[in-house]
This record gives sequence, structure tokens and C-alpha cells, in this order.
Amino acid sequence: MGCGSLGDTPAIIAYASGAKTRLISQSSTNSIGYLIGKKKGPISIKDLQGKTIAIQKGSFMHRYVVGLLQEEGITDYKLVHMLIPDATAALARGDIDATTNLGVPALKLIAQGYPYLDDASKHPSLLGTSATVVSKDYLAKFPDFPAIWNAAREKALADLKQHPDEYYAFLATLGNTTSELAKKVNPINEIKDTAFSEDGLKRLEGTKNFLVKEKLARRDFNIKDWQLK
Repeated sequence: MGCGSLGDTPAIIAYASGAKTRLISQSSTNSIGYLIGKKKGPISIKDLQGKTIAIQKGSFMHRYVVGLLQEEGITDYKLVHMLIPDATAALARGDIDATTNLGVPALKLIAQGYPYLDDASKHPSLLGTSATVVSKDYLAKFPDFPAIWNAAREKALADLKQHPDEYYAFLATLGNTTSELAKKVNPINEIKDTAFSEDGLKRLEGTKNFLVKEKLARRDFNIKDWQLK
């Protein structure tokens, strides 16, 4: 691998497993997980006591749900690992009581009458982030890459701000949705204009601690040792 932008969870798990990478930026620090119930099922978080919830194990949505249930004092529940398409089908059949989801697919489910239970925007410490990482081998060959990457990203963001309608129309085409929904789930003003931010690094630390606690990450480490400033 040379360079990759991905969710914070897989990036952390890979680094904790020995991947020789450096973290060079976080373009997003506000990834929102949704919790959606089955029809004629739970209508509040308290209704999840003793219920079965589908999650993508190790994802930021997994962390969001566990953190949310802890906050609400829910201790009797069952988590099952399912990818979003499988969880959506299981929800429709009534095989599970609730599921995590994100972005446009989550909003579409809610519009179809599935009960909205909660989302991470109400719990800032449970928001997900992104991570752009570069392999150490690639850095050895191209040591100026991080500076060039972040300069290009900042230039692209400045251009987006000048052409928002075109950007949202592009996202709508990619996601088979409308520009209005694309704008709602991917607002330009939430794209970071710096490589790192205090809130982003704090959330990254929280994700790392969760993964270590759940034994999804093989070892603990200092985020500052991973981060390339």
C-alpha cells in the first residue's frame, strides 16, 4: 500500500496489528452512525433491553452503539455482526430488533417508516472519523508526499466551496440519491481545512481505546507516535 483514506477503525486495527503506516490527515471527524428499529418494534433506546441489534463489528457504528447503550444503562442485549445490506434485509424480515446504519441509506430507511431511535450527532464523543495513512516504505521514497497531499486537499476544498451545487450533484450521482440528501449527509462545512484538529484527534483516541478494550485492536499505542505532523 502507498496511501489510503479510510475509516479510523480499520486504520487503527491495521496499525495495532503491525502495519507500518503513518497517519497524515483526518479530513472528516463527524461520521454519524444511526440506530434504526424494526417496524412495530422498539421506538426508544430503553426498548432495546433484551433485544438483538445488528452492527458491523469493529466499525465506528459498533463503538457508537456500545457507548450509547452504556450511557442509557442498557446491559441486556445481543450484538450480531452483519454488513449493512444483510442487516437491512434482516430488519425488514423482523429477524433483528434494530440495526446501525449511516448516511443516505439510513435516511431512506427512516423515510420508509422504520423507527428512528437515535444518532451519534447527539453524542459528540461517539462520532466517527476518517484517517489518511501512508506506508513507511512509500514515505521513504517520497518524503514530501504528506505536504503535497494536504496542500492538494486544501486546494480541492477551496474549489468545492466555490461550486457546492456541482459537488452535491456529483455525490447524488454516485450514491443514487438526490442533491438534497447528499448535502444533508455530506455537508462541505464538515470537511476539515487542516490536516488535524483537536476534536478529531480526541475522537481518534476514543476509538482506539474502545478497540483495545474490546480486544479488536491487538495492542495499545500512543496516537502521537502514529501521527505524522
